[in-house]
Amino acid sequence: MSEIKFKVCWLLMIIIVSSTYVVNAQIEQRYFTPTSYNGLFTDQSTSIQGQSLGNSMVNLDGVANFIYNPAAIGPGEQKIDLHLNYLNQHPLYTSSHYPFLGASYRVHSKVVVAASLFMWNTEARDWLVTIGGRDFERGSRSRQTMASIGAAYTVIPNLYLGFSANYLQEKSINGARLNGDYILSLGALYDRSITLIEIDEFENESIRISASFTNILLKNKLEQKFEDRLWFQTLPIYLRVGSAYSVSVPFAEDFGIGKPFFQGTNPLLDFTLHLHVKRAIDGPNPRFETVDNGFGIGLETTFHQRFSLQMGHYSEQRAKAEENSNVRFGTSPQKSGFTWGIGSVVPVKYLTEGRFPFDVEVHLTFSKMMNELDSAIPHPDFFSDDKRQFGLGINLKWN
Repeated sequence: MSEIKFKVCWLLMIIIVSSTYVVNAQIEQRYFTPTSYNGLFTDQSTSIQGQSLGNSMVNLDGVANFIYNPAAIGPGEQKIDLHLNYLNQHPLYTSSHYPFLGASYRVHSKVVVAASLFMWNTEARDWLVTIGGRDFERGSRSRQTMASIGAAYTVIPNLYLGFSANYLQEKSINGARLNGDYILSLGALYDRSITLIEIDEFENESIRISASFTNILLKNKLEQKFEDRLWFQTLPIYLRVGSAYSVSVPFAEDFGIGKPFFQGTNPLLDFTLHLHVKRAIDGPNPRFETVDNGFGIGLETTFHQRFSLQMGHYSEQRAKAEENSNVRFGTSPQKSGFTWGIGSVVPVKYLTEGRFPFDVEVHLTFSKMMNELDSAIPHPDFFSDDKRQFGLGINLKWN
């Protein structure tokens, strides 16, 4: 009798282990990601402000948006710009973290240099990596990193051109490096004052036109190597174009008079409307057809140059199962969602009477993740895009 029980237990263990393996193997294949570097390119961003404005990072300045538009570090008069950013959550990799650190330095009135490091870290014990037809366990953690350096130049007043070199790396199988790749990117920003609406109360009307080209050498095929296995994946090529319209109206002129926190501000309510388009380009040697074309819109309202509210919407067309051999089931052909965030500028230089000559800009978001999973089919219980994420961005600017 004991021998029968022993055999039954072994049979149950074999069934459980086999079922888990099959589920894990299917999970890895049935959810579409546009690139092996999906954590860096298609998930959370390096800018809470930009992501809260419908992913309009191409329109914004500052080192926080450097990897999306290298010209972003050009505008402004600050000598040093330091940015720390953190976001979490992922619909599939349930414990995901996205830290970012970037810094820029104005070496000349027309030249700014910058460096940054962006990471995606996640626990991935239940996932498999398929390389050359063989499945490997990911280990306890997976990590993708993007290290970037670059510069921006003021060609003429209000026209900025930028360049960046980016090194990408992925470690997924017990800390082993699967691939390392270099890409180059270009960007441009142009600001211009305009008079579009003839109303006396409207002030500071301006427009911004922006564009960037990620991976300008069109290197769209990367190699993944582990042990005796070799596999090829898609490296993204993105063209982004955007525009922004800004206007100010007088508001609460007596508010904050004599308070150090509002020293140096104008009694204005500022509005900025952002529009942008992201276009994925296949390139000369695509491993898979690239389909993640996006459109975003955002509105930012700023009170007395101290408090801000960002709102936006982003929609991205993704591959369907019948259109792409890398897709099985599970991912919606359209990723979309409403975004929002809040911000504040803390004038440390005024609050400390000039002892610390910098400002601190803080941005927060608790917005819900974008819809990414196909609601028409069942998913594992721990998969969900119905989550709220936490995001914090801290920006220090020295004049």
